[in-house]
Amino acid sequence: MIGEKNWERQQAEVQAREALERACCTLTRAAQELESYKVKLEQADTHQQKAAIINWAINYLVTGIYPNIRIDLLASAQANIQAASQID
Repeated sequence: MIGEKNWERQQAEVQAREALERACCTLTRAAQELESYKVKLEQADTHQQKAAIINWAINYLVTGIYPNIRIDLLASAQANIQAASQID
């Protein structure tokens, strides 16, 4: 049977892996989204259209990545691993 201390350590590590996986997925999706903006930029006919596309990309970077990367989960995982390392 797994001891409570070992269980807490394992749970902290699972939480950390899940938080990192979520961040990786968010960044992968962001890269795909930015690729779509690159395609749209190349297809744009006017400077006004190109400026608008760059504006959309900026908006996506500001509003689409940071809130979805869940830095709070990464910070929580780090704190839990640190706390678990102090258990003895």
